[in-house]
Amino acid sequence: MKTPSLITKILASRSSSLRTLLSQSDRLQQFNLLVQQHLPEPLCHHCQCAAINDTKLVLQVDSPAWATKLRLYLPTLLKGLQATLQGGQIKTVRLRIRPAQSVRQNRFRQRLQMSQSTSKLLLGLSDSTTNPDLKAALLRLSKHAHS
Repeated sequence: MKTPSLITKILASRSSSLRTLLSQSDRLQQFNLLVQQHLPEPLCHHCQCAAINDTKLVLQVDSPAWATKLRLYLPTLLKGLQATLQGGQIKTVRLRIRPAQSVRQNRFRQRLQMSQSTSKLLLGLSDSTTNPDLKAALLRLSKHAHS
């Protein structure tokens, strides 16, 4: 039986993929803080560093609307980053839209209940309409009242 390795031993190893991953994560986090400092107040809350590849920085934004606002600010951001990095490592910035997080729907969602007064109102409306399709729809709806 193989004995488990200590995490400190794994991280101390130069060839550890976990160590490489942690260093990439640290670098990304540092760039994220740097980008946040160079963005104006509302924009910085909707933008995050996603990747750094050679001279390309990939930023992820919440929506297409924020991507448009960031695109207008990109020249200023790029100049600020190049000045801060004193060598201008970053030459290009690409934008990605963060995929919307799906809202998990409750399978056992409580069914909405219609009151008797709403049902009576729908019946009254159906009596006063001349459109047969609308009249039929209002009659169907009025039958959903909670007893």
